[in-house]
Amino acid sequence: MVLGTLKQHVLTTFLFLSTAPIDQEKKMKTMSSNILQKIFLQLQIETLVRCRQRSFNFQLVAICKPEGGSSDSYDKTTAAAFERNSEPSLDFSVENSSQGLLCVRSKVRGWAAKKFRLVSLPPDFQNSKARVDVDVGLFEDSISFCGYDHSLNPGSAEILRMEKKGSQRDGTLLQHPLLLLLALAIGFVIMDPFKMGPLGHHDFKPVKHDLAPFKQVMENWPRDNKSRLGSGNLEFVDEVFGPESLEFDSLGRGPYAGLADGRVVRWMGEDVGWETFALVSTNWSEKLCARGVDSTTSKQWKHEKLCGRPLGLRFHKESGNLYIADAYYGLLVVGPEGGLATPLATHVRGDPILFANDLDIHKNGSIFFTDTSKRYDRVDHFFILLEGESTGRLLRYDPPTQTTHIVLDGLAFPNGVQLSKDQTFLVFTETTNCRIMKYWLEGPSTGRVELVANLPGFPDNVRLNEKGQFWVAIDCCRTVSQELLIQNPWMKNVYFRLPIRMKYLARLVGMKMYTVVSLFDENGEILDVLEDTKGAVMKLVSEVREVEGKLWIGTVAHNHIATLSYP
Repeated sequence: MVLGTLKQHVLTTFLFLSTAPIDQEKKMKTMSSNILQKIFLQLQIETLVRCRQRSFNFQLVAICKPEGGSSDSYDKTTAAAFERNSEPSLDFSVENSSQGLLCVRSKVRGWAAKKFRLVSLPPDFQNSKARVDVDVGLFEDSISFCGYDHSLNPGSAEILRMEKKGSQRDGTLLQHPLLLLLALAIGFVIMDPFKMGPLGHHDFKPVKHDLAPFKQVMENWPRDNKSRLGSGNLEFVDEVFGPESLEFDSLGRGPYAGLADGRVVRWMGEDVGWETFALVSTNWSEKLCARGVDSTTSKQWKHEKLCGRPLGLRFHKESGNLYIADAYYGLLVVGPEGGLATPLATHVRGDPILFANDLDIHKNGSIFFTDTSKRYDRVDHFFILLEGESTGRLLRYDPPTQTTHIVLDGLAFPNGVQLSKDQTFLVFTETTNCRIMKYWLEGPSTGRVELVANLPGFPDNVRLNEKGQFWVAIDCCRTVSQELLIQNPWMKNVYFRLPIRMKYLARLVGMKMYTVVSLFDENGEILDVLEDTKGAVMKLVSEVREVEGKLWIGTVAHNHIATLSYP
């Protein structure tokens, strides 16, 4: 066997074509009088290939058929022998009707091309960039492919499926030890038999999900060049751990905060400090649950299901009752004086509410709240994001009947929820899909779901200010490299099975832990954006409350509450 080297085949075609079908088996007939232009074909050998003989034959057959399917067609066939290491070119022209399809059939024996490139250009080819690359393996018999040129219309050139027949003499992995070792290594990583990767003990099934392109979002996204969040103040440092949601009662007392240790606490002023206002579980004990700085780390996660994890908080304006969305105990309520909270909703249609997240109270007494996933609880929330699964729900609890209903299903990490000022609709965030959605409760659009805005990062809670505008907390802004994994689930599956700690894998794909908070109007128009671009002061924010010219900013994972004068 003789191995030769040639350069890449580039087939450049200047033509004006449409997507009319082609019949490659019809006999060649004479062109009619409606010939409008010529097509120039140039074949140039320019790629490295492996040759099993010193020379080979290359034959092109061009078949043209008008758009209407009439008998107009023309054939030009030519062949040439190419010596090893030569760089010849082959030119021939074909007359074609104004609209038709070009099909090129190549017949080559005993060689394998690394790339076969079709470039399809209109007559004004200087402005065209249409290009298609197709990989071709070793073949013995002829192959056929057809190029469609859409360059005169919206879109770009495309190529039909290539048909090829392999040879028993094709190179195999056994003939290439390095490729064999690489394939075995990749297979080993994917199977992860020793459960060494961060996903080793999970039934991880990544899927492609609905996410607006990062570049598209950032094109219209205003930036905070002054990084105003970076000038905020950190208050109550090492006094509160993981204050996810913040609330103030009708008497102006507060803030109230749900903490990572399972308590709801209330600020009572400098003299008293923080006091425990409510618990969500009878299992709570100071020894087991009150772990200080460790409350927000994985060291405490094994106790969360016992201690509880209060997330969303809302006061009923008339009764003074505090409603709580707890990640493990569902929807609960506690009276104005606090104490042990009473469970209201732990199941819906017989299924457990696995991950209650946030809530809001309608003027008719109904409570809308989110259940983030039917497969994962809060401890495993990161896997919801990585997998891209969409089993979350928007639920409604009706106090008079004490029943829970499914409002929306199939949501991708539903998180924060907020009723509009007139309560004709509500908005909720989909963290996985990085967006805000609107659900209409009244009017001609009742029951309809609409997109409000796509976001540059992963949103958490949404809160209303006195003007009826929406504050959205966005933590951990996404990047282009993350989008690559999102759009290629197989790649994500391999990447996150590598035996490397999750925090390092996140850094490798450019995970940015700085914070953005944004203010939107009812139509999704961006009114203001505040950032801490360096993450110097605020990270992993979960909620923004605007109270009397001051922003109160919660965090799901840190040991403080941030404040900032606004505007």
